[in-house]
Amino acid sequence: MYDADKVREVTAVDASRGMLAEAEAKAKHAGTGGIAMVFVYGDVETLGKVAKRRSVDTVVDTFGLCSYDDPVGALRAMANACKLDGEILLLEHGRSQYTWLNNILDAHAHAHAVKWGCYWNRDIVALVKEAGLEIIEHETRHLGTTSLIRARPVA
Repeated sequence: MYDADKVREVTAVDASRGMLAEAEAKAKHAGTGGIAMVFVYGDVETLGKVAKRRSVDTVVDTFGLCSYDDPVGALRAMANACKLDGEILLLEHGRSQYTWLNNILDAHAHAHAVKWGCYWNRDIVALVKEAGLEIIEHETRHLGTTSLIRARPVA
């Protein structure tokens, strides 16, 4: 899925051994197009162990902020790994701009988190701002519950 003319290496970090194995198997099956692939078991803090500070061009997090115990700390770890002229790309789900929908999310958030490990009612934009990231672009889908964010670390 990556352009080998623009991407030399992808390091995939996941806290689920099963999902990491699935990703590795899919990469082997589909081929990597000459892009080096590294698969690392761990949480977002592991990123600081596999990438030097300010050494990564792009950090991608997909539906992860709902599951981190400390989502602001996770975003700061991503920012520390990212070059100042790099980007942090987020595809996340959370609060909507609609009060009626947030009431539903809030009413069922605890039970959902217990069952799935996901807090689906987090304010993603507020978390990104609290982490000190600059939002370059933000789009929403699904009645505002899905956010696509391009952000960058601030010096």
